[in-house]
Amino acid sequence: LAQGLAWGAQLLRVCLVASALVLCKGCELPAVAAPYVLVYSAEGMPEDVNAELAQARAVLQSAGAGPVSQLDGASGSDLWAEFLAAARDEAVMRAGVAVKDLARFLGEVAPALEGASFVADIANGLLYTRRAEVEPIRRAALAMGGYAVVLGVSSALSAGRPLDPWGYTPESLGLMRRLKARWDPQGLFNPGSFISALDQPMEVL
Repeated sequence: LAQGLAWGAQLLRVCLVASALVLCKGCELPAVAAPYVLVYSAEGMPEDVNAELAQARAVLQSAGAGPVSQLDGASGSDLWAEFLAAARDEAVMRAGVAVKDLARFLGEVAPALEGASFVADIANGLLYTRRAEVEPIRRAALAMGGYAVVLGVSSALSAGRPLDPWGYTPESLGLMRRLKARWDPQGLFNPGSFISALDQPMEVL
């Protein structure tokens, strides 16, 4: 984990046409067998992509990385989509911290990620998890000025117990409620997903 984050920080300095720079655990990628996988994808003009991928390989080589696998046709968006689609009955959580704090954040929550799968977006400071412990990750994220919200709930995670999907009340809640009342007075759009959900914890059946 520490090695992947260190290499990711070095690669972040050369990102120009990169479409994704993520560190993942539990991602299913062909011909890749490792506990953690660092994924760097680039999109754009072939000349720009080839030049940037060559530079990324040089960065990894100078950092002491082994052979690098290249998968043509894959994108960062595909990786995210497949990771989230594979959740099924697993708890899915999204946490966000400042990019500069991501490595420290992941180091602090590493025990809560034991047995979990995750995708950490090194370029944006986002962490998506499946089957992870919610509260330790949420406490660490809030302490760093970030957030951690539950996007999907596993019945096995908190059988019968209320689960707060948000974990905090934003300072802008009053403003959001006024905007909602002004533009959607009948509550037709995305009902209960945020503003009303803040009034009471999510019930897990």
